[in-house]
Amino acid sequence: MSIIIREANFEDFDELYSIGANTPEFRVSANEPFMDNSEKE
Repeated sequence: MSIIIREANFEDFDELYSIGANTPEFRVSANEPFMDNSEKE
């Protein structure tokens, strides 16, 4: 099995946001999301 690493683009944002939102290590607060969805723009 090989892994291909590529540069992320805007079309990847929703999937990357989902990963970040569900990864506790990316959180800066126990009560706030790691990033507001409006910050994608």
